[in-house]
Amino acid sequence: MTTAFHMDEGAIVIPDGATDRSMNLLEWKIDGDPVQLTVQRDTHADRLSPAKLLAATTAEYERRFPLFHTEAPPLFEIPRDHAVAAFTWKKDHQAVYQAQVFIELGSRVLVLTASGRAKHREAIVALIQGAVESMTVRT
Repeated sequence: MTTAFHMDEGAIVIPDGATDRSMNLLEWKIDGDPVQLTVQRDTHADRLSPAKLLAATTAEYERRFPLFHTEAPPLFEIPRDHAVAAFTWKKDHQAVYQAQVFIELGSRVLVLTASGRAKHREAIVALIQGAVESMTVRT
């Protein structure tokens, strides 16, 4: 059997049984610096709740990123189980700011991440807030 797989650019036919682990990476420039919004899907069979997935992700970041610090996260009103966090760390001698929201969507968790140089924190927070507030879930 086959399944239609839809993308913005079109649709392709693929064999049944595939798991969608695709992600979207969108990028803007602010004063020449990249600011990114990433959308990922966690669909593992042993999937964690948004709070537990956030805790596991944070533990991984603490090991990988120099001068890692948690920050006060942006506030969201989402009518679904979710977890929100914000972090800073150093990359190439520059402070990076990242805000993440993990949203329960039935069989998967949607992870939205906005990041860029810390000096663009206000724009990064506005980006992720706009994404979350405008999100429409397809069922």
